Amino acid sequence: MVYVQSHLSKLDLILEGMEGINLGGLDQISLLNRVDTKAYFSIEKLINLFESIQEDYFVLEVAGTRRSFYKSLYYDTLKHDFYLKHHNQKGNRYKIRYRKYVESNLSFFEVKFKNNKGRTIKKRVKVSEIEKSLGKQALELLDTYPSLSSVDLHPSLWVYFKRITLANKELTERVTIDTELNFVKDQSSASYHNLIIVEIKQNSFDKNSKILKTLKDLGVSPNKISKYCVGQISCDANLKRNRFKAKIKNLNKIQYGIS
Repeated sequence: MVYVQSHLSKLDLILEGMEGINLGGLDQISLLNRVDTKAYFSIEKLINLFESIQEDYFVLEVAGTRRSFYKSLYYDTLKHDFYLKHHNQKGNRYKIRYRKYVESNLSFFEVKFKNNKGRTIKKRVKVSEIEKSLGKQALELLDTYPSLSSVDLHPSLWVYFKRITLANKELTERVTIDTELNFVKDQSSASYHNLIIVEIKQNSFDKNSKILKTLKDLGVSPNKISKYCVGQISCDANLKRNRFKAKIKNLNKIQYGIS
């Protein structure tokens, strides 16, 4: 843990030196209909990444904080249909969650739809707080999706992490960088504090993105990863996981420093 905190302390110094942007500025590139590119790697590469990109991106600041705390509660069916659809590589799949942005004290109920063309379309509605049973606003949003039945949905997994949000200086690209991941399901929990997850959000894929080029220089290639799926298989030994075995092996190597 001391090793992780040392890197995060160095990161906080770099973040303080970057040009900031507020939520109003970030709203110019909401990208609720977008293409996502993900990658994950060990925290030891994080400082090198920021040293290369710090002049090219704004960093989001909320309530004086540039690494913000997030809480999410994901919903699924009792049979884990959303998880299994992702595991089985099916298109046109959903993720349903409450999310709280702690520093800004904002909470939303969100429905994310990944279509079979690789685009992510997200709709959300503001709520007063994360709810362990679906509230009025959540039910009204779900009613706009004929294929979803709120009756079948139940709280499934808590996810906690800290996030850095970046916007390129051209305001065409958003980047989220997640650190200090923790998962809780019923009485089980799991942590991946050495793991960094990057998600690059663009209207259409741009290989000339500064952060994509920098990640390539650091030996990091785009690689699909779902925090929800990682949390589920890390906390529930009974779930089907054949397609994720290699990924979990890689994540454990990162977490425990196995070469």
